[in-house]
Amino acid sequence: MAIAFSPGIYDLVRQWLHAPWSRYSALFVVLTVWLIASGTAGPTAGPVPRLRRGIGGAAIAAGLLLQLAAGLAVMPSLARPAMLLGGLGLLWLRGLAPLSVACVAVWIVPLPHQVMDGLGGDTVAAGFLRAASEVVNLFGAGVAAGARRVISGDAALVVDSSQSGLPTLVAMLGVGAYAALRLQIDIVRALRCLPALVAAAIAGQFVASVLACLALAAGSLALAGFCIDSLSWMLPAAVVVWGVEGRVEQRMRNPDAST
Repeated sequence: MAIAFSPGIYDLVRQWLHAPWSRYSALFVVLTVWLIASGTAGPTAGPVPRLRRGIGGAAIAAGLLLQLAAGLAVMPSLARPAMLLGGLGLLWLRGLAPLSVACVAVWIVPLPHQVMDGLGGDTVAAGFLRAASEVVNLFGAGVAAGARRVISGDAALVVDSSQSGLPTLVAMLGVGAYAALRLQIDIVRALRCLPALVAAAIAGQFVASVLACLALAAGSLALAGFCIDSLSWMLPAAVVVWGVEGRVEQRMRNPDAST
């Protein structure tokens, strides 16, 4: 099975290595494994229900067809959802994971760059950068914001649609799905958290843009790139996951505690 879906695995790892913004999706590999290991995504013991076996087999078949289409059309990006379908299908077929784990695993496939471009991500990223430069210049940082770039001395930080906050938003939606499963809350309560997740994504991207401008003013272009590519989603995701795990621990100590 790993050999059949190896193109998707290879393509995903290559993207993580060469596109730092996409590494948020690696978080959901960890969260998916943790959900399965902790058993909070649903029961897996006992005989595998026929429905789950059927869905697992269908997912594997769909993944193989998508993998074939990716090869025939020379579209490596199709291999990623094929890999995801194959992996989930195998877990379901063998009874190693409940169906609900797909709510978190689906975020393992990064947001396509074409989608971010189509949504005007370049303009949004430039807006974040201009606002951040105005803030840091209040403290004498001396950075200049241009079209999709901020300049300090001879160094320039150039942004594109991947720094628009859309990856951060996707990461927060995925973390929200993880929180719902981990805390075992219903769909209505989960949907009520959407505005907070969106606000956290916007705040995370803005704070990361401010830190990127400060790093650039300090002469570290590499640190600036890390802030705007990775710290933007790491900060809000870490806060949410930390809060969720704290709530789970509290519930284990006091089962009568409300969620």
